[in-house]
Amino acid sequence: MKVLISAYLCAPKTGSEEEVAMSVLLAAASQHDVWMLTHRDTAAEVEEEVAAHGLSHRVTIIGLDVDPPVPNARKRSLPFRHWAYDSWQRQMQKVATELDREVGFDVVHHATIASFWTRCGLDVLDKPLVLGPVGGGVGCPTSLLTSLGVRGMFGYFLRATTRHLFTSRPAVRRSWEQASLILAQNEETAAKIPASCNVEVYPNGLSSSVLVPAADGSRTKDIIYAGRLLPWKGLNLAIKALSMVSDPEVRLCIYGEGPDRSRLEAVAARYGLQSRVVFGGLIDRDELHRKLAMAGALIHPAVHEEGGLSMTEAMILGTPVIALNRGGVVASSQRIPGAVITLVEAAGAVRTARRMAAAIDGYIATPPGVLARPALPEVTFADKILSSYEQVVRNEKAKRERANRGVA
Repeated sequence: MKVLISAYLCAPKTGSEEEVAMSVLLAAASQHDVWMLTHRDTAAEVEEEVAAHGLSHRVTIIGLDVDPPVPNARKRSLPFRHWAYDSWQRQMQKVATELDREVGFDVVHHATIASFWTRCGLDVLDKPLVLGPVGGGVGCPTSLLTSLGVRGMFGYFLRATTRHLFTSRPAVRRSWEQASLILAQNEETAAKIPASCNVEVYPNGLSSSVLVPAADGSRTKDIIYAGRLLPWKGLNLAIKALSMVSDPEVRLCIYGEGPDRSRLEAVAARYGLQSRVVFGGLIDRDELHRKLAMAGALIHPAVHEEGGLSMTEAMILGTPVIALNRGGVVASSQRIPGAVITLVEAAGAVRTARRMAAAIDGYIATPPGVLARPALPEVTFADKILSSYEQVVRNEKAKRERANRGVA
């Protein structure tokens, strides 16, 4: 088939949405001829990764550089980022229309930004449209709002307000109606999309690729967090939980950077845990996976995580996961055979931290074995993308055949 993919964010080996879009591209190109529209900032990196996989003969990358007249708009605060995204989508819509006249696509796929409440420029094409996996439907538990801090609460309310306003836009609702299939990252997001739409839950966390196999040996007493340091990631809850853990040799190893680091360092100092909370900064993915494969557990106390790539990687490696019972991690854990996970119910900062501490104590006292090889999802991300294309094309063909019989 001829496939057109829209991915405003796309880049290899970066984690988050960028890497999900890269996984979509590689999956599609494994069987089909693919054209991808992405931002010009990362187009060269995407082309290099495609070449490394030997798929250049099947892939055409078109980089569009469309931003508002504000310096670094796509890297600034939320309103500026969405302004930049919306401007890009409008221009992409024109390019996609012209490209379809020239190529004649069989299926089109909106990969990123992966939010159910943002514009999808591909909906103007009269072609089977796959939307997602999209997120954006997970909210913060009321009992944990104050744990975000002043800046975190402001950011959360800004996000919630933006989502509410955007979902009422005709351009957004048209995207839902035009989509042949909407892949939702989690149940919360699926519930916010009209029941008249064709929606399936499939978390984009399953796009994670583990770069190294699990190693032999015993688990350490390190509890790992991997991701950005932002208020809504809930790392203050993880530090509070560490203060309640029975074994004094347990450490919390934090890999990532972000604006919340100074607050987290202050929280660690408040509990006298400076020597047991290790800020490891950014590390290579293969090194992270080696550490993760041997870790006592991965903790990811984010209050509204949509997908959770690091959690999925931990489950694939057989490492225990401790997270709140919400969002994409729930859907991912149901699709990875033998996943070891404790899903904690939110109930105020102290009680939530105490439940996380109990889970840590259990995994440290009775650690599960280290896997000899990664445990793959029952349905891989690539297989899901490819089968989704086949499904929407088949359904569109059947729809047109019924229409033709009705005319006859």
